[in-house]
Amino acid sequence: MSKRKGDHVAILSAENLANPGMAELFMNLDSGFDVDVVFYLRPQLQWVLSAWKPWGLKTGVPLSDFVSQCIDARTPTFRRDIESWKATLPAANMHVRFFIPELLAGGNPAQDFFNLFGLSEKEFKFEGEARNPSLDVSVLHVLSKNPHLFSDVHDNRLTLALTRALSKKFRSTNIQMLFCRARSQDRRTFLRRKPVALEYVLQRRGRGSDLPHAFHAAQSGCQIFRYD
Repeated sequence: MSKRKGDHVAILSAENLANPGMAELFMNLDSGFDVDVVFYLRPQLQWVLSAWKPWGLKTGVPLSDFVSQCIDARTPTFRRDIESWKATLPAANMHVRFFIPELLAGGNPAQDFFNLFGLSEKEFKFEGEARNPSLDVSVLHVLSKNPHLFSDVHDNRLTLALTRALSKKFRSTNIQMLFCRARSQDRRTFLRRKPVALEYVLQRRGRGSDLPHAFHAAQSGCQIFRYD
C-alpha cells in the first residue's frame, strides 16, 4: 500500500493473511491509501500435499486420508479468500498469480512480485537458494510412520535438524512424488474440480494461452514412485 500523495510504500506479507477473518482487520484501509492485494496460488493438489507435511505427517494421518479430508472440506478455498478481500477492500487492486515457476517473472515469487509493480530486479539482490527446502519423500515417509517424534504440529526441531544434517540430494522438491502416493480416486476428484476453480481464478489473473496448460501440468504431472 502507498499514500495517495507521497512516495512511502508499505508491504505486508504472510501466509495467514488468507485465513478467515484476516481481511476484516484491514477494513477501510483502501479509503486512505492506494492498496494492492496480491495472491500467490499454488495448484490445489500441490497445496494439499504441502499442507500434509506440517499438519498431517506430525499427527500420523496418512497422506491419502489427509487428501480425502481436504476434498471433503473443499480446501483450499481460493475463491472464498479472494472474494473476502475483494468485499472488504472494494477500492483495492486485486492481483492473482499462480505459484508455478513457468508463469512467474524470473521463475520465482520474489522477482515476480517486484516485477508486478514495475521495480527493476537490477536494484535488488534475490537469493537463488531455497530458504525452506523440503525433505526428500523417503524421509517424509519414515517420519509419517513415527508421529511420536513430534510433541505437536508446531514442533520443527527434528525436521530442522535433518535439513541441516542431510546432504542436498535429500532436500528436494517432491510434490510430484507425493502426488503419486495419493489415491488415484482422490487425484481424479481434484482434477475434475480443477476446471471450475481455474475458470474463476483466470478471470482475476488475466488470460493467456499458456496458463491453463501450465496449471494442468503442475496439477496432474507426476513420476512413478511406490512404497512396498
